[in-house]
Amino acid sequence: MPKIKQHFDRRAWLHVTCPGAESCWKQSLLVEILKQTAVRDLPNDLEHKDEEQLCEMLHKSLMEQRYLIVLDNWGDAELFNELLVPFVDSKNGRRVIVTTRNAEMCNYADPWTPDLHFLPDLTNKECEDLLHVSITGGGNSIDDDSQLKMTIKEEILSKSNGSPPAISLLGGLLSTVKVSKQAALIKQLKNRPTLEDIMRLSFDELPSIMKLCVLYMALYPEESEVPTRRLFRQWAAEWLLAEAANGLEQSLSAEDCFRQLERRNLILWYGENRMKAKEFGLLRIEEETRVTGPNPKQSAQHQQVRGQTPAEGHYSYQVHCLRSFALFNTSKLETQGRDIVVLDASQNLLKPKLLDRRLYLLRVLDLEGVYKPVLPENSGNILSNLRYLGLRWTILDSIPESVGNLLLLETLDLKHTNITKVTSAIWNAKNLRHLYLSEASFGKSIPHHIISGKPPYCKLETLWGLFIETGKSPMIRVLKKLRSLKKLGVTCRPGAVKAVTECFSSLTRLESLRLRSRDLLLARSFTGKSLNCKAGFPKLRILILWMLEELEVLVVKQGAMRSLEELEIRQCEKLGKVDSLNHIDSLKSVSLTGVDEDLAKHMEEKLKVRQHTLVKTELLSKKESR
Repeated sequence: MPKIKQHFDRRAWLHVTCPGAESCWKQSLLVEILKQTAVRDLPNDLEHKDEEQLCEMLHKSLMEQRYLIVLDNWGDAELFNELLVPFVDSKNGRRVIVTTRNAEMCNYADPWTPDLHFLPDLTNKECEDLLHVSITGGGNSIDDDSQLKMTIKEEILSKSNGSPPAISLLGGLLSTVKVSKQAALIKQLKNRPTLEDIMRLSFDELPSIMKLCVLYMALYPEESEVPTRRLFRQWAAEWLLAEAANGLEQSLSAEDCFRQLERRNLILWYGENRMKAKEFGLLRIEEETRVTGPNPKQSAQHQQVRGQTPAEGHYSYQVHCLRSFALFNTSKLETQGRDIVVLDASQNLLKPKLLDRRLYLLRVLDLEGVYKPVLPENSGNILSNLRYLGLRWTILDSIPESVGNLLLLETLDLKHTNITKVTSAIWNAKNLRHLYLSEASFGKSIPHHIISGKPPYCKLETLWGLFIETGKSPMIRVLKKLRSLKKLGVTCRPGAVKAVTECFSSLTRLESLRLRSRDLLLARSFTGKSLNCKAGFPKLRILILWMLEELEVLVVKQGAMRSLEELEIRQCEKLGKVDSLNHIDSLKSVSLTGVDEDLAKHMEEKLKVRQHTLVKTELLSKKESR
């Protein structure tokens, strides 16, 4: 590989997710190639140049250069001929490599190219191994039930015709079905079923409550990364996971639903922290089988807009009962455009028909990643049924006071905006459960009756990104009353740390807590010599102590942190004693970096009798640890 890289002056590798003839898609492709092959600084308005300008820039950039461009998953043969064939010049050491599932692409291969490489079919052994993994979930051993499932493997492999997606879907389906019903289930498929047939069978076997969640994912662009945080909140806003059919079907949490869909191979987790997901098959199958018929993404009750800007025209959807409206910015967030979306009937960027009385049914308004959308000043009247308002990464400076009139609002996401002072009107949204801020404060704007009265926000479970300026902030008195909080993230000035931490003892339902100082992040955030945990944080799972230079003793009393799973101590050089960890049965991992050698040996000795606790130590010199 290094030798290949050295051979080419410029290189670009792109995974093509949404091939099509739309000009915005072609422009995005050219922009990405330019960014990866650039020899000098690119203009700031690169994303706003037209296709002809971008092609000219790319030709000039690659002139006299040996380049390698790899396009993975290209599907449109005619578009390739139009857009990229001019760049194919193998005689001069330039290469454009394409991976595709479209056989027509062979017609556009360079005549000087040697034999094309075709991906070989899976061998019988590879098919059996894939089926085994799909049924067992990747386990190394096969239990009795799984062995029984494998008795019908010949019929399964025959009907899957060697297709990896088909094998994965059938394996995931059989993993959830009783052994006695497997043979009958497979017989429902015809002799040579299409991938669509297998997908339909897998979908039909889902509990009805999960079918709605799978269909909802059709709103998202194909192969896009979907943060589970975003998806779960939208499911909740649509009541998809509420108790179904008046109690005839057991309710399901979003996490449990997602795990079951993953087990059936309908969903793929994606990302290091498993906090994103990708759809496995719905939209991809439609592309492979060329299904014709109504598009599920353009249903009457759910509409999506991808990448459309006001310059390209109006949003002219004719809908009568709109419930979800989402704008998807598929470009990287740090390079998002400067187009402003106006959601106001008085403006003509959106036709008035979109924002008339029919919006009373709207439950989800998701504008994540859209640059500075302009919201209606009378949001509370127009969007009276709204339950989810997503404004993350919109760079907004403020939100209308009328947001407080959204009495059914459950999720308000203002993270990664420029909003530093939050309107006090939010306190009127008494059904709010999840509030995401971007180090924003309420200041002195909190009404007196909220501070001194009964506990507000009895339903608030998530408060993330709150900023508290001083220890005398009225928000501290409010914070003590948020007894339903499960997830809390607070940033404060050093002088407010003590007052803020005193609030925590009353928040008995906390499962996740992040406290940081604006001036002190993790390192030196605690200056005392002894840290004594008495009987708090019953649901805390992860504790990280980093660079607490004066800390000498850590004591965890009986009953404290009884759910702790991970303990990480880094560069606490004076720490000489860690007491009473043995009573924490849930402790799975202890990581020690740059601590006293005697302390590390003592903790290893004390915890080695616990077979389920992994102790990892890395003893660094003082110079290295810094």
